[in-house]
Amino acid sequence: MANYHTTADEHLDAIVAFYYGVEKANTALRIVLDANPRLAYFGVIIPKGVTIKLPAFPSTAVRGVALWD
Repeated sequence: MANYHTTADEHLDAIVAFYYGVEKANTALRIVLDANPRLAYFGVIIPKGVTIKLPAFPSTAVRGVALWD
């Protein structure tokens, strides 16, 4: 599991897309939110100084989540 430390106000979906790739972003977002239960309290924009756990992408299918439609 990797850790990501925010350096400024950053968008969670951009962090996830950068780390996992755009094609896996919706599924990876669910994985990241599950690994970081308190992260949802920040909303879409994560402030400076937050450490985000980035777990390995599972080999089995996981249903994705979108922050908006």
